[in-house]
Amino acid sequence: INIVDLIKRDIPLHLKGDSYRGTIGKAGKSGESLVVTPNKQLWRNTKGNEGGDVFDWIAFNYGLDRDSNFAEIIEVAADFAGISLEGLSEEEKKAIAEET
Repeated sequence: INIVDLIKRDIPLHLKGDSYRGTIGKAGKSGESLVVTPNKQLWRNTKGNEGGDVFDWIAFNYGLDRDSNFAEIIEVAADFAGISLEGLSEEEKKAIAEET
């Protein structure tokens, strides 16, 4: 999953140098608050203490705890990538997640 494509689904981004910039929530009043670095596949909220990889973005964007909702986060990522996880057990989903 390309992190830029995933985030652009919900947040308008524009290229600025080597990274993409956008605004999260109420930060629009004070300027850009989201930096997405495609070559590292990472994002950072410059107005808060959030950031990370695609799984962290899904957790942040959907209001999920990464540890206790990781199976749900994997389902969202798989859906975005066009992969069906139907019929897989929670253990199988976790094994898939560990491979990423």
